Amino acid sequence: MKTKNFLLLITSASLGCPVTLLAQVSPAYEVATWRGFKAAAVTYTLDDNTANQLPVAIPLFDQYNFKTTLFTVTNWGPNWGGLRAASANGHEVTSHTVTHPSLGGLTVAQQLAELQQSQATIRANVPTAKCETVAYPFCVTGNVPTIQSYYIAGRICNDQIMPATPSDFYNLTAISTGNASRVQTTANFNAKVDAARTARGWCVFLTHGINNDGGYSPTQSTELAGHLAYMNANNADFWVGTFADVVKYIKERNAAVVTESTVSATQFSMTLTDNLPDLVYNVPVTVRRQLPTTWTGATVMRGTTPVPSSLVTSAGVRYVVFEAVPDQGAVQVMNAATVTGTLAGTGTAQASIWPNPYSAEMTVALPGPFEAAVYSVNGKLVWTGRGSGSLKIGAGLAAGSYLLKVIQQGRVVETRTIEKQ
Repeated sequence: MKTKNFLLLITSASLGCPVTLLAQVSPAYEVATWRGFKAAAVTYTLDDNTANQLPVAIPLFDQYNFKTTLFTVTNWGPNWGGLRAASANGHEVTSHTVTHPSLGGLTVAQQLAELQQSQATIRANVPTAKCETVAYPFCVTGNVPTIQSYYIAGRICNDQIMPATPSDFYNLTAISTGNASRVQTTANFNAKVDAARTARGWCVFLTHGINNDGGYSPTQSTELAGHLAYMNANNADFWVGTFADVVKYIKERNAAVVTESTVSATQFSMTLTDNLPDLVYNVPVTVRRQLPTTWTGATVMRGTTPVPSSLVTSAGVRYVVFEAVPDQGAVQVMNAATVTGTLAGTGTAQASIWPNPYSAEMTVALPGPFEAAVYSVNGKLVWTGRGSGSLKIGAGLAAGSYLLKVIQQGRVVETRTIEKQ
């Protein structure tokens, strides 16, 4: 089997509409427009570090593990301890300048001070904050070459949903919320994300005050809570990502080069690369590969490390879906039926596992005592047990794909993707 690279035009029904990716992708692969092949991206930005953002709003997002972007004015008395905790939990803490001026009314030297000092202050007070993006006060863009010296993207606000590839990363738009805007109720929020889903685009919300904290255009937490419940109920369609992560994903996706080698009846080896700086552009990109009809399933590995993956069927075609960070080396996609215990390079014992896929429970057989652990595709441990000689596993799990590890004497002797029907 030979493959070649070409300019990919994605027309998959799962994406809803053709999206030209400016990348060279092996024809066996597809790179998702949005993470997880979801229909739209949604970002929640909170400006001005108002009093109720951290104690009231952030817990609403944390309830569903949704990550936000906190555009912080460094001279307006930020709650650095709260921001450190939010950043450590995956929220983006980043720049809204030092004193919140209209950049367009400043000299270039003054803009430089606002942009550079804000970034330095945030990084000094929030060690886990990369501070790579900026929101312009009053939505007025400043001197773009100066902004580009410090940030990968900047946000304005003209209440538009953006396409999958925005035309200008230094004038990314947002939709304002609260009593001074048209987005005040749960229904208003939901209508905007529904429009983004239809357009296969990116919806960025801009929120200031929460309830009665004195911030501009306050948004009621009850309305926000109702909307986030809607997002959680429809999470199959929406990727909620921070402002920086979505920017990075778009740029990586558009620059992605996917090549495949070591093609055999039981294994493929692929590499994902791009031409972007790896220290900045290092978020995972979602990829899928069509599986041969003879394969029982697929296991994805990077060297001896399992890569979480899932099996999906679209238009009658089976795919393995996984995420890869560009420029991190080769990834192996293997027929699950051929993966044996020496995969991790830690021993010679081989476990027998059957049936796979299974409907009620699965049997793992291995001489001597051993442990088995089952993980969801996002890496969460969902089942564990011990056995000697044989062990029944997987009863009670929901239908789907999982990663099974078999461990003996502290060594991983088997790693395999299993599927519950």
